[in-house]
Amino acid sequence: MSIVDLTSATPGVVNTVSLDRIPQAVAVDPARGIAAVADAGANNLTLVNLNSASIVGRVPAQLPTAVVFDAVPGQFITNASLGNILVAVNPDTLQSTGIKSSINPTSIAYNFASGTLVTVNTASGTFSVMDMVEQRIRIVHRELQERTYPFGPRDSLVVKTGHLVQKG
Repeated sequence: MSIVDLTSATPGVVNTVSLDRIPQAVAVDPARGIAAVADAGANNLTLVNLNSASIVGRVPAQLPTAVVFDAVPGQFITNASLGNILVAVNPDTLQSTGIKSSINPTSIAYNFASGTLVTVNTASGTFSVMDMVEQRIRIVHRELQERTYPFGPRDSLVVKTGHLVQKG
């Protein structure tokens, strides 16, 4: 994983960190300077200190392919697509909590202001809308074609076959 300083007048790679096998997604906690990498090949979420370019820890998750950061409680949320759950991870303690999800969640979009999380569930061809405050699924919708949905005051969410694309 390459760490790039985007605040510099001439952005460039300032450090690198060796990860496990198949990193799929990354989310960043800018306040702590921590990145969470969904590493599907190693079946874990790897937490990386961006300032020291060191691995802080690894948390198990069955085939994680997505990760988001929830700024309100200050935790990362990844999917355990083979376990049919989401995993919330505290980056300070590495403590994880399983959150019931739909079958085979493979992609995640999250609006922390509303506490709404959307998963695409590839095995069932559905997507789920979850209330993360109450940690429950509000609706499961079968999606057969590409469609755009409102997702926050300025964003929209495009659901394509097996993927989410958030547009700002």
